[in-house]
Amino acid sequence: MLIGYARVSTEDQDLALQIAALKAAGCERIYEDKKSGKDMNRPGWRKCRMDLREGDVLVVWKLDRLGRSVVDLINTVEELRNEGIGFVCTTQSIDTRNAMGRFIFNVLASMAEMEREMISERTKAGIAIAKEGGFIPGGLPRITPKIWEWATAKIATEAKKGREISNYALQDQCKAEIGEKVSWNTFAKWRDRLEAGGDYPEDWAAKFAQHKANKKRDKRRK
Repeated sequence: MLIGYARVSTEDQDLALQIAALKAAGCERIYEDKKSGKDMNRPGWRKCRMDLREGDVLVVWKLDRLGRSVVDLINTVEELRNEGIGFVCTTQSIDTRNAMGRFIFNVLASMAEMEREMISERTKAGIAIAKEGGFIPGGLPRITPKIWEWATAKIATEAKKGREISNYALQDQCKAEIGEKVSWNTFAKWRDRLEAGGDYPEDWAAKFAQHKANKKRDKRRK
């Protein structure tokens, strides 16, 4: 079965041209979306994807009607091919059911892979340069110095009493006693280091120091 998919980006755009082309191509069912191609989680596309079965063929008017990201397009078509579903683009001579169509698709896949590698290389290079300038990548640690000090003392106190305080209890008591929120899961993840009673990790402290300096800088700019 040939199943068509048509998409425009906004409500005021018309799908008539695409629908006419899909019907001319022999599509028995056509799913529609009026939503940006950046988001693959579109209602019409979800229904279309659920309807596709082995032996079916997905037909679109242009490649960018399925999605705007080359990587998303390649991943989607590869996923369809692995499930035995063909793919046809009526205006760009792509039909994964024949050798030429598969060749064109493979060229696109190679370009997408090159794009991914170039993005990765640029990202790594940017991080390296930033580190040389003193920048520490990554978000702020979930455990602040204040929480670390409180938690290590609380765990040690309970241990001296011959009992263990649960991570859930740590979560509740931390909020009640020092007014800071942290999840029980975070306590569970770092429990061994908290029980060891060591100093606050230097890289975490540096991250908070950087955050504080950035806030001062932004305040001065205002």
